[in-house]
Amino acid sequence: MLWEQRIQFGSLTDIGFRRQNNEDSLSVRLLKDKELWKTHGHMFIVADGMGGHAVGELASKIAIDTVPHQYFKSQPTGVPQEELKQAIVAANSAIYERSSANHEFQRMGTTCSALVLGPYGALVGHVGDSRVYRVRGDRIDQLTCDHSLEWELKQQAKGEIDPGLYSRSRHVITRSLGPEKVVEVDVEGPYPVLPGDAYIICSDGLTGHLEDDEIGMICSELDAGEACKLMVNLANLRGGVDNISVAVAEVSEDVPEIPENTPSRPAVDKLLVAGRLNGILTLVIFMAGLLLFLMQKWFLASVLMVLGSFSMASTYLLWSRWRNRQKIAALPVAEDPPSQSSTIVWRPYRSASAELNSNFLKQLDAIIEELIRTAQQDKWAVNWNKSDATLIEARTAARKKSSKEALQKYAEVIQRFMTALKKHRSGE
Repeated sequence: MLWEQRIQFGSLTDIGFRRQNNEDSLSVRLLKDKELWKTHGHMFIVADGMGGHAVGELASKIAIDTVPHQYFKSQPTGVPQEELKQAIVAANSAIYERSSANHEFQRMGTTCSALVLGPYGALVGHVGDSRVYRVRGDRIDQLTCDHSLEWELKQQAKGEIDPGLYSRSRHVITRSLGPEKVVEVDVEGPYPVLPGDAYIICSDGLTGHLEDDEIGMICSELDAGEACKLMVNLANLRGGVDNISVAVAEVSEDVPEIPENTPSRPAVDKLLVAGRLNGILTLVIFMAGLLLFLMQKWFLASVLMVLGSFSMASTYLLWSRWRNRQKIAALPVAEDPPSQSSTIVWRPYRSASAELNSNFLKQLDAIIEELIRTAQQDKWAVNWNKSDATLIEARTAARKKSSKEALQKYAEVIQRFMTALKKHRSGE
């Protein structure tokens, strides 16, 4: 990935229709500093807290505060996977220590899924069942595995488990941040990033109501912000039994032309020059001190030896800083987007089609029909003229096979009704 590739993002968190408080947290760190991006990269993170009431909220908040803080303050080592892993481990320690200090917070925990987009590609660190997806072309790939009893049972039974056991195990997670002093963090990637890729980071409040292909169709056709709204709206309309959080990051399809920098002479490395000059000065001081020592001028010789020691220490510090900068510069940077054949570095856990189809548009139309009936019956405050006009446009586009336009218009109509529904529920 290149620094010049524009990232468009959207994010949204919602309490849902069945919960009293929102235990989810999310954070987006889109860097404006090129040098920091070269060593770390943009970060998107979602955490789904557990423990009930304020306890889950606290755990997820600690996670999204600690992970970016630890990650961006870490000294680059050339191994970004380890840096991301240690940041998530630090979040686990922070939550565990907080819960140990207060009896009311004991066993609080949270999931955590973090996506980093940097010069080395896309890197994912996660614990729990919050997911990271990638939409590329007409395919959606799940880049994380769920740390849940359901997934473990499926792996052990090779997908053949009792349906009743499946329903009881699907929401039981086997790994989270906070409850235990030590946590196992999964790090996936780095995956090469191609122009047009879209990445989705979400809590299970979304994936519990939307199928992978539905997420793929929405994110492949709508811009990031509108995609987040439609996905959250659909999750709520299908029950909204949990908090819902989602962030979408889209990589621009246009790769800007980068002007070639051809200076007439190589740039001067000021740090290296300062180190060399300091080293020469150190050598001169020690030689002068040795000469005074041979001349038996003990006091002056001692003074020069002390000055030489300080000069030697500063030379070592300058040399160390230069070496560290060389390591940073040696981090792999993709000069050209990798070819499709070279993108499989780590294989996705699951894949589905992300190609928009007429059946999904018909489902949205049916949802809107139900919303219209309910809104009329319960007397929601809906702008019927605008809603009817937009619905006509959506259906016209669908008949003309303009699927993307139809999806955009259906999403707009659903957003109007959901706004009216929330006002109606709050008594406004």
